[in-house]
Amino acid sequence: MAFSYSLGEFNSAFPLFILHCGIGALVYLTQWRVVALRNVL
Repeated sequence: MAFSYSLGEFNSAFPLFILHCGIGALVYLTQWRVVALRNVL
């Protein structure tokens, strides 16, 4: 099923996948810092 995708669709979807993972990691780290600051204060 994955082989039905063309190379152009893969090249356009892959950066979006990386961007989505990057944003998710950034939000996770930000929440972790906020919780850590609350525990300190």
